[in-house]
Amino acid sequence: MLVAYSCGRPGHDGPVDLERLDAAPIVAHPSIFDQDGVKRALAAAVRPSIVFRAAANGTLLSMVRAGMGSALMPLLAIDLRDDDEVLCTHTLEPPVPSREICVLWLAGRTLSPLARRVIDLAVTDSTSAARAARARPRRR
Repeated sequence: MLVAYSCGRPGHDGPVDLERLDAAPIVAHPSIFDQDGVKRALAAAVRPSIVFRAAANGTLLSMVRAGMGSALMPLLAIDLRDDDEVLCTHTLEPPVPSREICVLWLAGRTLSPLARRVIDLAVTDSTSAARAARARPRRR
């Protein structure tokens, strides 16, 4: 889970302490996503002020760009260009528990080569992206 901020704000380098999110304006996914798990993880330490909810990742990042607040988003939901000078991402300290992404198929069925390849790519990409995010905050 990462925090997306507008870059250039003083004191927003490196990991973000959960306490800094107490009463802070946050744009978030609706509760139909994994937001309930995030909410439970945060409840013991902070009470952010949810100012806007949207299902689309791009919409949430646009709201951050517009200055409405920060966003708590899973790593794989944040799609930023390397030359993005407006948004920065930061890890949380302590981290919020990771979410699970599952793939299901009918028992006794053989996966097509395409389906097997998609699963392999998803596992490889998510694993390498998670390692990179833990290694360093992404300042864009």
